[in-house]
Amino acid sequence: MAVDERHPCCVRSGGRLWVVPGQGTAEARPRPGGRARVAATGALIGAVLLAIVAWTVWGMRDGISLATVGLLGAVVGAVTAVGTARLVEPEAPEPAVPTGAVELLPGIARLAPDDATGDELVAWAGRGLRLRRARRALLDGVPPSPDPFGAGGGTVAARIAAAEREHREAAAAWAPVGELLGLRDP
Repeated sequence: MAVDERHPCCVRSGGRLWVVPGQGTAEARPRPGGRARVAATGALIGAVLLAIVAWTVWGMRDGISLATVGLLGAVVGAVTAVGTARLVEPEAPEPAVPTGAVELLPGIARLAPDDATGDELVAWAGRGLRLRRARRALLDGVPPSPDPFGAGGGTVAARIAAAEREHREAAAAWAPVGELLGLRDP
């Protein structure tokens, strides 16, 4: 069975599986009508409060005047409620997925065990991305030295050794994940 939005920390949005480490599905899933509900509640409270003030304090007894004041109270209440909600509860942040790992997540999620958490999926995708980058750096050749005379980045042999070391370490970090998921390389 594939890992999907029913797993902890996983959300499907726009046809893609997103993983938000440290958050459950309830916190990460967009709330439909959240701002509309806040605006409606604020409008109701604003209309009632301003109509009560107009009746008791200002002594308005005309129905049209009370309705107009209530309508103005509704507008002010809705705007105030939405503004307060934005200050108190800002928009949900983008999922904390390593840049470039988004393309690996759906494949890893399909092969992951049923009890895999969102944090594990992100860690596995990060390891796969690290291996891809290390392999690409190794295949692309020696990275250029930041100093044109070679003083700042070490010798060519040192940079080749560093690229090979990073590839070995990335491959070692990926090996248990690849074995668990049944993948050789990401």
